[in-house]
Amino acid sequence: MLRDIFQNLVTEGRGLFPSDSLLFKPVDRETDILGLYEDLKIHLRHFRSVTDENPFANPILLLAIHLTQRLEKGEITFSALEQLIQFLDTKAYVVRAERIGQYVSETEPLKNLEVIEKFIENLPGLKEKDWETFAVQVAREFLGIVITGHPTFALRFDLLRALSDLASGRNLAGVPLNKEQIKQLLLKALHVEHLPEPDITLEKEHSLALEAISNLKKAILRLYDLVYKVAKEHFPEKWWEIRPRLITVASWVGYDLDGRRDIDWARSFTFRLEERKLSLKRYQDQLQALLDLCPISGNNEALREGLAQALKVVTENLEGIDEEIEVFRKLSENSLESLDDLRRISQKMYKGLSRRLTRPSLLISWVDEAIGRAQDYPEILHRLCLLRAEIDNFGLGGSHIHVRLNSKQIHNAIRTLIGLETDPEDPSAKKTYLKTLDNLLAEVSPVTINFGSLLAERTTAKRLFMLVTQMAKYIDSETPIRFLIAETESSFTSIAALYFAKLFNVEEIVDISPLLETPRALIRGARIVDEMFSNYYFRNYVLLRGRFCIQTGFSDAGRHLGQTAAGFIIENFRRRLAKLLNKHKLNDIELVIFNTHGESIGRGAHPASFEARLNYLMSPRSRKELTQVGIDLKEEVSFQGGDGYVYFLNPYLALGVLARIFEFIEKSLKEPDNDPFYQEWDYIFEFFTTIQQFNEQLMQDPDYALLLNDYGRNFLFPTGSRPIKRQFEIEKSLLTAAEIRAIPHNAVLHQLGLLAIPMGGIGQAIKKNPEIFLQLQKNSPRFKLIISMAEYALSFSDFYAFLGYINVLDPGFWLMLSAKADNSLHAEELRQVANSLEAKDYFTKFSRIGRFLGLDLLLFTEILQVIYSIRDNIPGVLYDRDGLWMDKRVRDYLEILHAIRLAIIYHIFTLAVQIPDFSPQRGTTREEVIERILCLEVEEAVKVLKEIFPLLEYSTEAEDFGEKATYQSERYLGYFQEHQNIFIPLESLYRLVKRITGGVTHIIGSFG
Repeated sequence: MLRDIFQNLVTEGRGLFPSDSLLFKPVDRETDILGLYEDLKIHLRHFRSVTDENPFANPILLLAIHLTQRLEKGEITFSALEQLIQFLDTKAYVVRAERIGQYVSETEPLKNLEVIEKFIENLPGLKEKDWETFAVQVAREFLGIVITGHPTFALRFDLLRALSDLASGRNLAGVPLNKEQIKQLLLKALHVEHLPEPDITLEKEHSLALEAISNLKKAILRLYDLVYKVAKEHFPEKWWEIRPRLITVASWVGYDLDGRRDIDWARSFTFRLEERKLSLKRYQDQLQALLDLCPISGNNEALREGLAQALKVVTENLEGIDEEIEVFRKLSENSLESLDDLRRISQKMYKGLSRRLTRPSLLISWVDEAIGRAQDYPEILHRLCLLRAEIDNFGLGGSHIHVRLNSKQIHNAIRTLIGLETDPEDPSAKKTYLKTLDNLLAEVSPVTINFGSLLAERTTAKRLFMLVTQMAKYIDSETPIRFLIAETESSFTSIAALYFAKLFNVEEIVDISPLLETPRALIRGARIVDEMFSNYYFRNYVLLRGRFCIQTGFSDAGRHLGQTAAGFIIENFRRRLAKLLNKHKLNDIELVIFNTHGESIGRGAHPASFEARLNYLMSPRSRKELTQVGIDLKEEVSFQGGDGYVYFLNPYLALGVLARIFEFIEKSLKEPDNDPFYQEWDYIFEFFTTIQQFNEQLMQDPDYALLLNDYGRNFLFPTGSRPIKRQFEIEKSLLTAAEIRAIPHNAVLHQLGLLAIPMGGIGQAIKKNPEIFLQLQKNSPRFKLIISMAEYALSFSDFYAFLGYINVLDPGFWLMLSAKADNSLHAEELRQVANSLEAKDYFTKFSRIGRFLGLDLLLFTEILQVIYSIRDNIPGVLYDRDGLWMDKRVRDYLEILHAIRLAIIYHIFTLAVQIPDFSPQRGTTREEVIERILCLEVEEAVKVLKEIFPLLEYSTEAEDFGEKATYQSERYLGYFQEHQNIFIPLESLYRLVKRITGGVTHIIGSFG
């Protein structure tokens, strides 16, 4: 339906260009853009057929050359090309909206509510009329949703919201979108760039995160509304006593310090104050509405007084909060005129602490009293129960929060206290370190702090624990705070964190959670946890909290090991965790596993469906083995950045996600136990070890790092406030791909046309024993699910596109083009490009990487063709199937976008060699500037060129002499021609490169 409405829209003759961001003028209104697209499709099909006779032909590169020739002849204008890109970007946007809707599966609210109601009705105790059992089940936290701030904000926020609406088919009021409303949303998409929000900041990310959480909250309250309705039917005498906590929501946006120096403690505290304000304002509005609803009569005077008392306390706690927010915001921005303001507000907050509402349980107690007095008012009673559930679930800060830092920061904080001089896992010193740490824990006494302590403290880890102390003291003293430690590779790290939790007196509210994400950590994960449980102090801490929290990282593990190998290793760790809990007799605690993953295939998000996504992360076998130990199992999943928030920017799409989650919870523990995946252990272990070794070899290859960093990263644009590399790594020279963070790593591969992380190494693994592979593909649901990650990656890849981006760096390619040039001047330019490319010899290095990946993919493709009897004749397309796989129409969009981008790169390169000669200045030479442009570092290069060749302003010296003078002295003209003919076109063409990045992102479904 969406594609049809879009097609009708563009055939009406609407302008196909960003109306506020035109790059090429005058606008070409003569070219038939739809006709041009159809013409390019015909040529693409022809160039594909050429490969039957010439295996060296590259259809996408041939189409790019065809485009450049038509551009040079004036048959196509750059304005027409700009409009064609906008058309394809929006077409891809429509495809993405359709896919999101299909991914969530059902978006009809009533049907999703039926799914949720069925889950509630199947909870133990309900059908048996066993009140105690049902009440315990409803009060369990089955799953948690975590909103993270990862930089996947690749699309402006208004388009993200529209994408969510289009995917759900409903507006924010729940009314189905009619054709005119869809048309208006698509018109918006047609007339703006498909690029990120301009100047994206952490504040903007935090605001969008709160919007997503708000819609999630609406969906969860619909869930609890159903819980109470079902309970009322089965337990009419006490249904209001139910305390549902089925699902939790947490956020780390504004609290994640891993690799970031731009988030200071005052900034985080400001965010938490803002969240407190929103939360209290919502409770104030609901209490006022309940009070207004309550009849005025002598019979309910106590009810009204109770509600009025709660409303009074909430209202008083809102007074002065804006002043608090303003002071801490100014402190964070270094715009506070004097520390006296901080001292004043700190003293005011401390003096008012006894009247400050920081315990959700206190507010709940007042609501409980009102519930007891509202038995004669069914509507008020029901709404009071929902209010209590909201306070109980979300606390006084809008949601739970996770703070995060790196293990190195814990080590730095404890270093001088225990004489830590080597790696904590150094076998020559490990036991000494742990023994010294035990002595510290035995003697630690809690200290008190104030905001001045935070100002004075220079150690990140101590400062973060102090921040947690102040947030517990002034915002919410009961809702747990997760303390995530990234890149944990030793039990020492979590035990050291426990020392600081005790020191700053937050061990009863903080859940210390090691993040196992590196190869070293995941392979040794069971031993790390075993040592933690064996430590007297940490074991007692787990018993005190009644829970053990741990985090696994599919994203970083995926880039190091290959996503499929990472999935296998993480599942294996989960299964070992069950045995460890049994070994240490920790059967009666709650186990919380935070399954951290991204939104792309390479970072752990299975693209087939929500069911596949959840099953991949939380395998039914491991869930069953963990629950059989006797623990309460809570799983958490992440939704990262804009690509993840899109599921929650419409409350009815959010409701659909909740329905899929409860379907998964119900089905996952009923899977049969006879999957051969768990019986063919030797083969399975060697299969995924082969994949791991393949990817480790690739990650250590310096030429692969060059491909990603020196070339590929210039296809990207900033998609968040977080830097591409952790900030303490910025000054290091790049040696391996391991130093590039997972999101840009995956994003580069998306843009180059080869999703290597999910599928690299599988061909080599299959080659060892294809017969067993075929048997497992046929008989093992788990194996088939994991391998389908790689199949999807193949579906979205195009090897000819990948080779095209490498071939444009081949000096020989440019020499061959020069031989066919129309004139000697252009031929010389092409030869200059060839000469400039010789210096770095990128082509030789990248071609070797291409062959390494290509051989493996061909091995994989051959076996898939055997399985599915597929022998498609589309050259370069390694895999093709129906459904959410890449279909033929969408493949045309993608390949034409790649061809257009290659044609643009051609023109960027030829413009680069037209740069006038200049003597070395600004720390660079002409050759170095050209070299940067040939790596597509266009923006930086043009910035330097504009400084070397300045465009001077118009002179007014010849005015007011009685007659008009049009002549300008050369000293005022500056380098006008260079700007008009080289620098501005370079910027405009590079902007088109980035717009194409937006379209490719839509087609693949995620940024990176």
